[in-house]
Formats: sequence, structure tokens, C-alpha cells
Amino acid sequence: MVVQQGLEQFGSIFANECQRRYFAEYVCGLIIAERKSVAGINREFAETTDQSCLNRFLTEAPWDAEALNDARIDWHQEDASTRFSERGVIANDNNRNRRNSS
Repeated sequence: MVVQQGLEQFGSIFANECQRRYFAEYVCGLIIAERKSVAGINREFAETTDQSCLNRFLTEAPWDAEALNDARIDWHQEDASTRFSERGVIANDNNRNRRNSS
């Protein structure tokens, strides 16, 4: 659902369906893959292309990363829980503090 929302919100930034597919694959991979590398993301999919395709999308395809980031920030401004605040925000990622119990 999160990936579908991302496609709906940001899909127009990409020139074609192929780019939108790799964007969705990348976002999904960032969510589910233990290793956040192109190879690690590619391994998570049962049906996928060669990892070089995702790598080319990220490094060579003509899409505007700045436009994507601007759209992401604009999207966050629409929701009171994620918009900028004069009081500021502190992000706390407690996953880094967990110890391996094995």
C-alpha cells in the first residue's frame, strides 16, 4: 500500500511506465531488504530483471531527483503530523540501539 501511494503521488515525475516500475521496486526494496544495496534489493524479488537494470535506473535514467525530493517535501506539508513545525522535530530510530540476542 505504501509503494502504491508513492506511485500515485510521485509517478508523474517519471517519464514512462518502466521508470515507475523501477521506482516502485526501489522503494519496496528499501522497505523490505535487509541489505539496502542494489544487489540486496534485487535479491528480494522472485520475478525481476538483472540488477544492472535497477542500477541504471538509479544512476543513468533521466529523472529528476530534486523534483522527486521537492514533491516528497510538498506531500509531507499536506499532513499536520509531518509538516514543518516552528518547534522542530527529533527523529528517534531505536533500531540502531537494539542488540543482537543470538
